[in-house]
Amino acid sequence: MKHLKLWNQASIAKYVWWIEHKADHLWVKWVHNVYLNGQPWRDYMPSQQSSWGWRQICKIKELMKPLFWSNQLHTYKIHDGYTWLMGP
Repeated sequence: MKHLKLWNQASIAKYVWWIEHKADHLWVKWVHNVYLNGQPWRDYMPSQQSSWGWRQICKIKELMKPLFWSNQLHTYKIHDGYTWLMGP
């Protein structure tokens, strides 16, 4: 049985991955222009005035940093993120 909270976090992490890799999605382009405005995504921290949803995406970014920037991950699959979050 899946742990739904972890599965949800792994699913949201897909957006984090898309932002980092500048996926060809209109929403990702919007995020880079409106929120990041030239700042590196890895170091970005949202303001308190940011929407709840955006702050959640940024929290997941921080949670997934060790996996995403480990130089071992060349693509992201939700199942792989879920397995990583489950731990040993």
